[in-house]
Amino acid sequence: MKLRHLLFGVLAGVAFVACTNDNEPAGVTPANGDEVGATKYMAINFVMPGDATTRAWNNDFEAATGDEIAVADAMILFFDGEGQVAEPFTTGFTDGWDTVAGKTESVDKKHAAVIVLKNAIKDPTSIVAVLNSTANQLGITRATTMKELKEMTADFRKAIPEGQTAAANLAMINSVYVNGNDVQFAVPVTSANIKDSEEAAKAEGVAVKIAVEKMVAKVTLTNTSNDTATETQTVDKKAITVTVDGWWLDSTNPESYLVKSLNTSYADFGQWKWNDDTNKRSYWANSLAMTAPEHFKLANAVTLEKPIYANENTDQAQPTELVVAATLSVTGSTDTDKSLVKFKGDVYTKAGFETALYGTISTQYYTRSGDEQTGYTYTSVTKDAFTFNYATGGEGVQDYEAVVTMTYNGTEKLYDKSTGAEKTFTSPSVKVQYWAGGKTYYHIPIIHNDEVTVGTGTAAHPLYGIVRNHLYKVNINSITGLGTPIANTDQVIVPVTPPEDKNTYLAADIVILKYKVVEQNVDLK
Repeated sequence: MKLRHLLFGVLAGVAFVACTNDNEPAGVTPANGDEVGATKYMAINFVMPGDATTRAWNNDFEAATGDEIAVADAMILFFDGEGQVAEPFTTGFTDGWDTVAGKTESVDKKHAAVIVLKNAIKDPTSIVAVLNSTANQLGITRATTMKELKEMTADFRKAIPEGQTAAANLAMINSVYVNGNDVQFAVPVTSANIKDSEEAAKAEGVAVKIAVEKMVAKVTLTNTSNDTATETQTVDKKAITVTVDGWWLDSTNPESYLVKSLNTSYADFGQWKWNDDTNKRSYWANSLAMTAPEHFKLANAVTLEKPIYANENTDQAQPTELVVAATLSVTGSTDTDKSLVKFKGDVYTKAGFETALYGTISTQYYTRSGDEQTGYTYTSVTKDAFTFNYATGGEGVQDYEAVVTMTYNGTEKLYDKSTGAEKTFTSPSVKVQYWAGGKTYYHIPIIHNDEVTVGTGTAAHPLYGIVRNHLYKVNINSITGLGTPIANTDQVIVPVTPPEDKNTYLAADIVILKYKVVEQNVDLK
């Protein structure tokens, strides 16, 4: 079931939906011996798992912002073996997460609600909570099975990079982890959780605790390189300054599973503790296959202070990459055109390259004055008689390249000085790397865990990945390279590194986080 339009509406109160679980029966518990139609109460505590111990990397967690975990609506799915649970409604639901006093549990925040099971025929035996996504918007009905729930996919991002603003009411669902030999998703319910009064349901230790996690990952970028760095290479014997403009994520996943998908084990992960059943969370996922990875334009870049939210992507062949957009300029130059050109290993200002290209034809074409009787005077045609053309795109031309040609605009005839014969101008045509307006980008795959290596030989690399409920904090340490040219600022950019400049990419160190944090320090080259 595809969920292509997920609206995060703000609703008064809480919506609840009862569902059957025909595909995965959990058994049926009699309604505590009560008569059919009894009204009973169940307290639910939504909790967001907190500090956990995992791997040798940074064990820090970072709390989500208040707007990110605000609960606008909750959908509670009740399952039993026969689907005979009466449709419940809610009372006593209060908005907002409360900090756990004293942090005696491994929990950051909690959210409490009391469910009234009115006219319940059978007690529920398991519960799934979906926060900030209503039943109608998800397409879930009373006939929805657990199997169908696990097959649902949607775009759970609050916004794509363009026009990004602070996200509120991020979608959340039951935390998924491995418990013993099974993947744990729906939270079990027993008769001990169901009481005859609201007060009894709220008693200590009675409430059903549902650990939830955000369905998206969050990525942030900071810059401690002072925004500029000097390239060791020179341009017309002058240094180049790099100024960071913004960033975006490339090769993002348009959709994600509603329910986090996990294997019970991952042989390639070695000793990495990717699962933490004590704290009801896991740090990996099987992402939805990316048949059409998303790519963006320079105009989609956001400023450094804005986060970007992403659907899960753990495809090692198509990893999500962080792209940093920047502007190159010749240090101290007053030229309003910051364009740069690289030709045969040398980097020029645009004006400098045009002078060099003009020099290749300046001794081939002449104008002349005089006549046959008095003799002719030949003068090399001047540079300002030509227009320089930069053509991007086309067969055999990479996105970072341009084909440069010249157009003769003069009205005087051209001649071959050595023969005196009239000559038609034939333009040189050269392919160059072209930083239009000085625009460039740097890119690097986002590393989920740099202590886990996948692949062998030259194909070996750290474990890439974007996993839900993780915060990937990337920081720019330094900038020393020119990056990949943006020859056409309107084009959709698929990040590549020019083959002769294998050092023009991001190199990174990473450590991974109530959001589980992954920190990544990078040097832009």
